[in-house]
Amino acid sequence: NIAAEFNPDNASYHPVEMKGRNKNVPSLMRGLTENSMISCISCHSNDDPSGPSGPHGSDYEHILFAKYNTYDGPEYMSAYELCYTCHRRSSILGNESFRLHQLHIAIQETACYTCHASHGSALNGYLISFNRNIVDPPDGGGLVMYIPGAAGTPKCYLKCHGTNHTLDKVGDKAWPW
Repeated sequence: NIAAEFNPDNASYHPVEMKGRNKNVPSLMRGLTENSMISCISCHSNDDPSGPSGPHGSDYEHILFAKYNTYDGPEYMSAYELCYTCHRRSSILGNESFRLHQLHIAIQETACYTCHASHGSALNGYLISFNRNIVDPPDGGGLVMYIPGAAGTPKCYLKCHGTNHTLDKVGDKAWPW
């Protein structure tokens, strides 16, 4: 149900139905602000500029106009071309919005889709919605959780790629780091 994903009562969503809730998005491209609105065809459109306008066909899954890898692998500009249309790659990999983005995306080769929902998240800001095909509860059980912190310093309670993330450490490394 796509309408539920864009519900303005959600903790976060891409601003299709109304302005977004996140007030600190340093990665936005010049000309975009936290108050900017987008439409469905901002992402879902023909990938061929000489083809018909709108979501009438694309070589990319889900009729996206640009590539968006939903699986882990090397980070490169075209792997997340869709994201990098609105979000500056240099900001994301420069850890301006989350201090471990570069570690997760470029070094550990974790897809954006592992931690972020494409349309919206009912529970968490910044489109945080863990992909349960990859992320599990940590050893010992409990719920998979995202806990907001000071800017760029949230914590996660989960197990991803075989590594436990708990409120006081990741793997065998204690917070903060």
